[in-house]
Amino acid sequence: MYIQRIRLKNFKAFKDEEVFDVDGKHLLICGNNGSGKSSLHYALHVFFQSSKKGETYKKYFIDSKDKIFGTESLLNIYGDPNDYLIELSVKQDDKKIIKYQIRPTIDVDAESHQHQNIVNSDYASDFICHRLLVNFYNFRNSEDANIWSIFEKEIFPYWIDDVKGITFEQWLNEIKTEFNQLSQETEVIVDDSAIAEDKRLSQKRKKKFNKESPEYKVIQDKIKDFNNKFWAFYNSIKERINEILSHFLTDEKIEVDLDYRVPLDTNQIYEWQWNIPELIIKVKNNGEFIQKPHVFLNEARLTALALSIRLAMFDKKFKGTGSDVIKLLVMDDLLISLDMDFRMKLINYIQEQQNVGGSFEGYQIFILTHDKGLFEVLKNTLAKDVKQWKWFEFFENNKYPIVRSEDYKNPIILEDKSLLEIAEEYLNGVKKNDGSKRIIVKEKSYELCALFLRKQVEQILKCFFDPECKDIFRFKILENLSRGLS
Repeated sequence: MYIQRIRLKNFKAFKDEEVFDVDGKHLLICGNNGSGKSSLHYALHVFFQSSKKGETYKKYFIDSKDKIFGTESLLNIYGDPNDYLIELSVKQDDKKIIKYQIRPTIDVDAESHQHQNIVNSDYASDFICHRLLVNFYNFRNSEDANIWSIFEKEIFPYWIDDVKGITFEQWLNEIKTEFNQLSQETEVIVDDSAIAEDKRLSQKRKKKFNKESPEYKVIQDKIKDFNNKFWAFYNSIKERINEILSHFLTDEKIEVDLDYRVPLDTNQIYEWQWNIPELIIKVKNNGEFIQKPHVFLNEARLTALALSIRLAMFDKKFKGTGSDVIKLLVMDDLLISLDMDFRMKLINYIQEQQNVGGSFEGYQIFILTHDKGLFEVLKNTLAKDVKQWKWFEFFENNKYPIVRSEDYKNPIILEDKSLLEIAEEYLNGVKKNDGSKRIIVKEKSYELCALFLRKQVEQILKCFFDPECKDIFRFKILENLSRGLS
C-alpha cells in the first residue's frame, strides 16, 4: 500500500485543515524551524504508533490547558481541542483507496487508525532522525557507550521472534512481569511455640520463593533463553553493520562490535532484583581497540557508526507481505552538520537499497531537511525522477505575538516543480478555473521556456560530469543557496 493523501487538522503547526497530495510517491521536503516540517513527521509517527493496543496515544489529543492530563498534548494551542484529525488515504494493490483516521468520531467511510493494516504498517515502517543517532554516542567521557536503552525503546518493539510470534518487547515484558510477581509473593509463618491468646501475634510473613526454589530457576532459564535469542539476533546483523560502515568510511579500517553484559545477581537469597543488562559499543581502529569511541572519533565517524547499527537493525524488521502493509521510511534532518561527501554516500546507499532485494525495496520514502542547499542537491540526484518523487517547501506564516486564536495561520506549503515542468508550463501556458471563469496563471513564453530548458540541461551536465556530486558546491547556484545569498 502507498499513501496517496495526508490530511491534518489541529495538530501541532496545522490549526486549520491541511492536505498533502502525495500520490503514492516519495517525498522530499524542505523547511526552516517553525515551518511545520516536524509537525508532519510527528503526525505520521503518532499515527502509526497509535495502532498499538491501549490508549496511550490519547495523551497527545488532550487540551493543553488541562494542567494534569494535557502536559503531552500535540494539539495546536489555537485550535478547538474537540476537533482534530490525522488521516491517511492509502491505495492498495487492487487500486482501492482506503481512509484511516484519528479523530474524535471516525467517519462512516473511513477505518480506524487501530485497524490491523496499520498495526502491520507500524511494525514495517521506520522513523529515523538526527536526535536518535546522537543517542548512540551522547555519553560522558567517564561512561561507556551503553546503548541497551535504545534497543529497548527503538528496536525490541519491532523485532519479532519467529518461534514465539511476538516482539522482543512483549517477550521481555512477560518475563519481567512474572519475575516481579514471584519476587513479591509471600507466605504466612506461624510460630507455634509462642504462648499467646491471640495466635495472630505469633504470625509473620516471609518471601515465598528464594533463589534456591524451582520457580526462581525456571524464571532464570527464561531470562537466559531471551538473552541467547537476542544475542543470536545481534550476531546475525554484526557482519551487516560493518559492511554498511565500510560503505560510509571507505578508506578506513574501523570495525564495530557490541559487548553484551548481564550483571551478576549478588543480592541476598530472598532479595530478587531485576538486573538491567548493558550493551556497550566497542570499536577497533586498524585492529586496535578504542576504549571510548565516543571520545576518540569525530562526529562524522560517530554518525556513520550510529547509522550503520541503525540501518542493520532495520534489515531485521518485519517488512510485511501483500497489500495490507504501508512500508514507510521517514528520515528527519538526518544529515545535520555532515559534509557533502558523507551525505552523498548515504544518498547513494539509499538509491542502492531501493533496488530489487534491497532494504528499502517497496518502501515509500519521506526525507525532511532544513538545509536548502542539500534540498537542491537531492532534487538533482536522489529525487530527480518526477514520476517517483514530489518536492515540497514549507514556510512559516505568522507574525508573533498572536493575540487572537483566529489570527493564527497554517504554514505555507508549496509543491516544488522540476525545471522541465516549469518549462512545459511556459510552453503551453497555465490556466486555473476558480468556478466562474478561467484565470491565466502563466502566459505562454517561448523565451522563458527556453531559459528553464537550458537550466535543466545544465543540471544534467553537472550530474553527468560529477555523478557522485563530490564537487557540487563548485556550482554557483548551489553555492549561493548554501550561503543564503540571492
